[in-house]
Amino acid sequence: MSGGRPLNPAETPGRRRRRRALYRAVLPLLSVHLRLWYGFRVRRAPGAAADLSDCVVVANHVCVLDAPMVAVAARPAVVRFLSLAQNGRNRLYGPVVRALGTVFVGSSLAETREMLRREDEALASGEAVGVFPEGRLSPYARTLGPMAAGAFRIAVMEGVPVVPVALVQRDVPCLNRLRGRPGWEAWVGPALEPGETGGRGERARSLEGRSRAFIEARLAGGDRPTGP
Repeated sequence: MSGGRPLNPAETPGRRRRRRALYRAVLPLLSVHLRLWYGFRVRRAPGAAADLSDCVVVANHVCVLDAPMVAVAARPAVVRFLSLAQNGRNRLYGPVVRALGTVFVGSSLAETREMLRREDEALASGEAVGVFPEGRLSPYARTLGPMAAGAFRIAVMEGVPVVPVALVQRDVPCLNRLRGRPGWEAWVGPALEPGETGGRGERARSLEGRSRAFIEARLAGGDRPTGP
């Protein structure tokens, strides 16, 4: 991402195989870490999507490890997250973020087009695109902030559903409690279809409203868990 490296390089079949192999190797380790540190559990709301492949996954942005939480909740689907370019440039974790197939938001029209091509490729190959529409990380926020429309516009343009995932704080024994912090659980919501009536903007706003309603209901404590 420096020295002339493309922000979102084209993916060859070999690169895709290596990326998916790394993703599937890392995810079980992250799952164990999340379970120990946050007491993390995945919950499924009534009518929840059974398969998160080929969709746009949106979640509230509340923790430095919320992307791994969403990735674990989406299994066995592979999620390619949309992220700021600065996260790919970070010397510590940037190489891993890039290797796992993160799609970076660019600042120019050419970079934006490249980003959209990578997202289109991901959806066409059966992967999910993961987005945190709030943009800014709000650590341990209990309410949902304003959401940008980009994720919902992508779903409309691609004709794929949006699956909302609510990350909810939970009072359970975990290592994070030693720091005076709660644990987390992820609620997987239904697959929200973009529909075929109305303009793109109208359908994107409908997806945003339905996604917000689901996440806010879970944050407010709606529904009981259907799993252990």
